[in-house]
Amino acid sequence: MFYLARHSTLLLTMLFTLLPMTTTGYANLADLDPIILHYPDATFSEEHAGQNGLLQPNPTISEIAIYPESLNSLTVIRISVCTDAPHFQLRWSMDGPDGFMTEIFVRPTSCSSDFGHGSRVMLNAVLGQVFTLYLWSSQQLLSEDDFMQRAARWRITVIGLGRINTERIPPLTVPAATVEEPSSGATAQGTITVRGWALNAASWHGTGVDQVQIHSGGQLLDTASYGQPRPDVGTDYGDPRFNNSGYSYQLDTTRLTNGSHTIQVRYRSSFDETWHIVEREINVSNPEVPIVRPSEVKVYLPLVQR
Repeated sequence: MFYLARHSTLLLTMLFTLLPMTTTGYANLADLDPIILHYPDATFSEEHAGQNGLLQPNPTISEIAIYPESLNSLTVIRISVCTDAPHFQLRWSMDGPDGFMTEIFVRPTSCSSDFGHGSRVMLNAVLGQVFTLYLWSSQQLLSEDDFMQRAARWRITVIGLGRINTERIPPLTVPAATVEEPSSGATAQGTITVRGWALNAASWHGTGVDQVQIHSGGQLLDTASYGQPRPDVGTDYGDPRFNNSGYSYQLDTTRLTNGSHTIQVRYRSSFDETWHIVEREINVSNPEVPIVRPSEVKVYLPLVQR
């Protein structure tokens, strides 16, 4: 069952002018069958009930509903979205020689059950036209460059009057990580802390990373502790989904020989399972353990008196 209360008042159709919701001629959304677009790991739970009993989504976007309909022999496409972030940005483009790309529109996302306070961006589409829809939701508005890196994408093809196909385009991967400890070229002895943060900025749900490993010399040393609080990273990226992107690992340098070593921090993107690497050079200098040769061992036998 589909609940209108799950979606905000953002409605998208397509001519390039914003129209008030009182525009006549359009079907009531309750009378239309929506196409629900699900983003990986984005879930909706009725346990997340907000004020007035309206359902609230898990972090960022839970569901996107597309409502195709026919009007005056053209296909009209409308979209509703529910998200708990204050900013929702979208744009779309049309493929082909007469293609275009719109500006980035910003919409509120209140998850209200009343569509009367929304707006429409209208597109009158015809058979065979192909559009790409770009969507993003976050605590802060993104620049155009960041938006185009991080936005989720869907391809919408008009296959008949009031009929469309939708296809999710694989997301771009935007991995980012750093090694904060040890410092570059540091001299290391005993047990040291390897610490930093890792994320995938294209993630819509959580940090976008599910595992961090520590390697040296092509060998896996161990798995680091991941998910540690890093609110500073969330602030830098303008989104609390990255607040727990920290990792740390206690490295026993006696497992390594003395001399120069490259510590590799490998982290895995949770939505496309790709691995990425950041490195740090250190110089291991543990005290040498003296080697005793058999020829240097003197054995003293007790004096036996007869």
